[in-house]
Amino acid sequence: MPVPRFSYLRHVLAALALCLVAACASAPGAYAPRGLEDEAMPAMAERAAPTALKMARQAAPAAPAAAEEAAPGAAQARKVHYEGEITLRATKPGEVLARAVEWTRAEGGYVESLSDGQAVLQIPVARFRPLYDRLLGLGDVLHKSLAARDVTEEYLDVELRLNQARLMRDRLVALIQKTADRKEKLRLMRELERLSAEIELQELRMARLRTLVDYARLTLRVQGRPAFDGDSQQELRGFGWITPLATEHWRGSTRETSRLALAVPQGLVELDSADWSAASADGVTLGALQRRNEPRGTTAFWVDALRWRLQQRFDQVETMSAGDYTVLRLLSREEPRFVYWVAVAVKADKLQLAQAYFPSPAHEQRYRAQLLASLTGGAK
Repeated sequence: MPVPRFSYLRHVLAALALCLVAACASAPGAYAPRGLEDEAMPAMAERAAPTALKMARQAAPAAPAAAEEAAPGAAQARKVHYEGEITLRATKPGEVLARAVEWTRAEGGYVESLSDGQAVLQIPVARFRPLYDRLLGLGDVLHKSLAARDVTEEYLDVELRLNQARLMRDRLVALIQKTADRKEKLRLMRELERLSAEIELQELRMARLRTLVDYARLTLRVQGRPAFDGDSQQELRGFGWITPLATEHWRGSTRETSRLALAVPQGLVELDSADWSAASADGVTLGALQRRNEPRGTTAFWVDALRWRLQQRFDQVETMSAGDYTVLRLLSREEPRFVYWVAVAVKADKLQLAQAYFPSPAHEQRYRAQLLASLTGGAK
């Protein structure tokens, strides 16, 4: 049986690419000016360039009907990605960011990133403007802007390529099933493998474009008020070691700490380092040390001090017990979410401290019992 070449797909895609190049040469700028007002957002949607599907039809009028069926109704709605920026000044920036994260999740959105003084939020496009206006009321507005980018042509380009590749894949599968010649079948299977890889790539591009269309991206920056910044907010003496917790610098100065070893939890391996620590192959870590109990306090005292200082950086804070240790369990705000444990126990003039990191709640569930058992057993 003669094997069809892939000229049809190549011709259609080549014609589409040429048309897109021509359209880009005359199309208006992709981004709208900063400072865009609400009523201007729909106006940007009226300045779209002709759709890729329409240009493909004009460039290749003799193409089979399948090319027209590749993206049915695609020209009926334009695809626009909206972005916004807000800079606020507030007395408590951490609380403002926490509220913004809470409101975003309540509207069905999610946190792209979260750091000191800034949150990047992904908000369902239908809820974007109402939430944007609410956030403006959380502080003094130093800067605000809205922008829109038309992604219609890119969306239709990917959609057309993807549909054509899927049609060709189906034809290849049918040919493989009908072909009796082993050598020919192997050649077709190699082509099918190449085409499947192309389909996977286009599906990833389509998923990214759908996210751009379905969600608006908002960057929220919050500055503190000068009267509440600087040296006036320096940490009390004896508590400065808490700030680096949940970071790579959590151990602090070796002059202030000493080694504390725990039983190695099942599934973890003890690491060769000056300070005791253990880790799993999939990223779970456990470390321990001890420091002087200054200012002198009970386990409950240090748990309260830790909770007060760490709760603003995390979404949830819970308390557990493991032998002599009291464990604070903290769930991150940003996505993907991680879990952090900090366990404390006072032994005479020593404050024993352990820290555990789980890359996700699923990792915590997998290793929870083993780490609790290690803490319950206490120091070796």
